[in-house]
Amino acid sequence: MIKQKMNFKWFVLAGLLSISSACSQQPVSIQGLAIQTIHASNNCSMTEATVKSINTQAELNHLRQSMPKNFGLEEMFEPDINYENQMLILYAIGQKPSSGYRIELYESDATLIDEKLHLPVRVLSPAKSSAQAQMITRPCAIYLLPRVSYSEIVIDSSQTD
Repeated sequence: MIKQKMNFKWFVLAGLLSISSACSQQPVSIQGLAIQTIHASNNCSMTEATVKSINTQAELNHLRQSMPKNFGLEEMFEPDINYENQMLILYAIGQKPSSGYRIELYESDATLIDEKLHLPVRVLSPAKSSAQAQMITRPCAIYLLPRVSYSEIVIDSSQTD
């Protein structure tokens, strides 16, 4: 009889834990995370596609040192960034064969879904019939948005040719 009561207690405890765990596993979704482009350039130093957060002034300073002189970071960061409440995201699309490539936001808000930060960014390619300078470019953009906790950055993009 005592053994049955103990088994029943463990059974109830296990059931409560699984219910509690299921409740804490609800997907988190935050809409309306205001995002703004604070800098864009066709002359980043990144030859590979890159998405990364810049979480401290030291990380930003390191980025500044790695960029070409004409990247223009000094003008971009006149206002102070409050790294406790805000974060920067760098998105670079890697090396491209002409000057016609650029990155743009197509919505004013990012979204957090299931710990994935979705950025509304698209890469625009030059029109096939347009004349473009045939030179190597490395487009990138830096975005400012409210600080959120995430496990992955997702570029919700569409590339137009």
